Amino acid sequence: MTSIRKLVFRRRPLRLRLPRLAVCGLACVVAGTGAAASAAPTVGQWTPLQAPVPGTARVDPAVSVRQLTCADAEDCVGVGSFAKQTAGRGGLIEQLSEGTWTATQAPLPVGAPANAQVVLSSVGCPTTVWCGVAGYFDTPTARHPLSAVLNGGQWQVRAVPPVAGALPGSLTTLSSISCPTAGQCVAVGRYQDGAGRYQGLIARLSGGLWRTSRAPLPADAAQNPVGNLEWVSCAGAGKCTAVGAYVNKKGARVLTLDVLSSGTWTAAKGTLPSDAASDPLAYLGYLTCLSADDCTAVGNYSTTAGATEGLILRELDGNWHAITAPLPGDADPEDPRASISEVSCPTDSFCAATGGYRTSDDTFGAVIETLTHGMWKAIPAPAPVEDLTGRYLASVSCPTARFCIAGGSTDFNGLLDQYYHGRWSATVAPLPNPGFHALFRTNSVSCAAYLECVAFGSYTKNSDTSPQGQGLLETFSR
Repeated sequence: MTSIRKLVFRRRPLRLRLPRLAVCGLACVVAGTGAAASAAPTVGQWTPLQAPVPGTARVDPAVSVRQLTCADAEDCVGVGSFAKQTAGRGGLIEQLSEGTWTATQAPLPVGAPANAQVVLSSVGCPTTVWCGVAGYFDTPTARHPLSAVLNGGQWQVRAVPPVAGALPGSLTTLSSISCPTAGQCVAVGRYQDGAGRYQGLIARLSGGLWRTSRAPLPADAAQNPVGNLEWVSCAGAGKCTAVGAYVNKKGARVLTLDVLSSGTWTAAKGTLPSDAASDPLAYLGYLTCLSADDCTAVGNYSTTAGATEGLILRELDGNWHAITAPLPGDADPEDPRASISEVSCPTDSFCAATGGYRTSDDTFGAVIETLTHGMWKAIPAPAPVEDLTGRYLASVSCPTARFCIAGGSTDFNGLLDQYYHGRWSATVAPLPNPGFHALFRTNSVSCAAYLECVAFGSYTKNSDTSPQGQGLLETFSR
């Protein structure tokens, strides 16, 4: 799904720089610079594999990656899409089982056209033998929600009914799914109501059937809220939180936090730092929850000075706090155009987050945010000495407070940065065969346990005829 608001980096002339605003919210923010990648300790190595594709794929499958999750080190599922030999794109499911990766084209509901444009957005695997995936498929007249489950070793379609009163031909998307137990999932996204207005969508899977409803909104929502839910995280059955955004009665784009408790969804307006603009154009794209009242969400917002800053929201003991994400000292003090893309919190006292920002010399850098000892600290993401081009980190997974893997890219190479012994270091993602432009996007790294990680990305493979957009699977071993 195309997000309501996602940051797009573009070069533009620098303007007069203003002093950077400092915020002290839930925890004081400390910005710093990172040590050289070569000086940081490392452990293990990555083994690359060209991702298999279904037999229906083109020679150039143009693989697009959306999410990877691992129930354990030997059982992982990644989702995305690929170009088919016939017209259209198919939903791609990559599955690791007993040391072997297999590729499956996602099944479609009966009656769906063969040339539908299919995207799988998200996957949740509470066990090694049961998973749920969510996404959508486009036809010439509508966008339809799509879901399938892995049960008994087979992928099976689960029909997602329209919300009562939805517009015929609604553009409906499922952007995220969370499955706390086998057979139970919650998916979120958006749809068009009978008047064609976008509303947040909540779908619940139980007993093999999906049930859909309109997401609640805070009391200040406009009649046309342009509603959307981006991400959902369920700490347990019946205990879920979803994040999104809507337009209020003043015409401002603000945040919504929807919470499922005791069988009922309730909505609250998301808090923002004190320097947020009256129309903050607020966006949250990712959320993780350790428990029902301990969650962390990340994104970006606009300030009164017109800058775009990274945003971190933390919920502790049921209370939400917002801070401006710290940035390294080389960030443009006028407008860093920052965004935080993903966060991983294995404990309530340690988190790591990744994102990007603009530097004072008008280049683009990757940032790593680390929460330790009650403080968030930012460093420029380590990069290989031989490649100091623009870079961005999009994904991060921390199975413990001692070890993390962050995935992203430079202009030329895939990056798999490692947190080990309290330091970050850079690794260029190896390729399975000659190629270039390896890339890891948001939600593309999953560490099931300490030193047990897998990454799912893409790269351009050299060939005798023309370059091919292949999938890239990386397995970490000690």
